[in-house]
Parts: sequence; structure tokens; C-alpha cells
Amino acid sequence: MTKTEFCRSFPWSDTVIQWFDDTGYHKLDEDRRVSIKLTTGGYADHYDRFAVNIISKTNGRIDGKIFKFEDYLDPTKRADHRPDYKTDNHFKVIAFCGWEWYIAVPADTTPVVKAIQDYINVFR
Repeated sequence: MTKTEFCRSFPWSDTVIQWFDDTGYHKLDEDRRVSIKLTTGGYADHYDRFAVNIISKTNGRIDGKIFKFEDYLDPTKRADHRPDYKTDNHFKVIAFCGWEWYIAVPADTTPVVKAIQDYINVFR
């Protein structure tokens, strides 16, 4: 899987996003765009969040918010069955291990997508 495929694997049902590597763009209107970027929390190549920015083509950044996976995905609901890994909300992807969830696999990523889509809808 590539990083683009990983980002597309989330259930973006209400939002049309054009992905380029780890960054997706959504058009709000003629002037405003949404940028959604898979990012790290400061630990190189450990991706554990989306950074979402509302951008005006004429005036620059309007607003932004970080959506950490741990804030929206339930660590007790996992698709993996790894007894050797006890998670305390460590849902992440490590680039050099491949663009798939690293050990802890969330059963459902809808909550983080819904939060992002609700945030985007504030600016519609």
C-alpha cells in the first residue's frame, strides 16, 4: 500500500478529496479549499493524526485543527487480535514499516472521518 492508498482507505463518504501522497484537497467554493494532511506528532515517520486547514486562495490560512487518531478511535475496538501489543491509543502508521496500521488496527475509522467532516462543514 502507498501513503495515498492509506489516506484513501478512510471512509470519506461525504467529502470528495483529491489525494497527492499524504495530502488531500477538497474544494469548498471558488476561493476556499480544505487541506487534509497525514502528519506526525514529532516522531519521525510515525504518522498518528490528520492536520486539517481551511485555506483561502486570496487571503491564506483561515483556520486549522489537528485530529489525533487517539482522540477519536476507540482502543478497545480493534480489528487485530494481537495479545502481545497492549495499546493505550497508539493507532499509527510507521512509514518504514509500510503504509498500513502498525500493529494496532482500528476496527472503525469512521469517528475520525466524521469529526473532520463536521469541522469542514462549519465552513460551508
